Amino acid sequence: MKDRYFVKYRPALPEEMVETALATAVGTILADREFSEHEEEFVYGLQQALGIPDDVAEEIINAVAEE
Repeated sequence: MKDRYFVKYRPALPEEMVETALATAVGTILADREFSEHEEEFVYGLQQALGIPDDVAEEIINAVAEE
């Protein structure tokens, strides 16, 4: 499963970049202004692997979507 790559490489990501990584992924995914079920699953898997709480992830997703 692809989620293992998130977990494998998470230690290489500095803590201060964790939320930025999620925001960057969401921004890339939303570039076409669509958010498919597959993309939603990807973002959720990344969020979990990065250890970002649901409320923080929701704030990040909403902020990026409003841009």
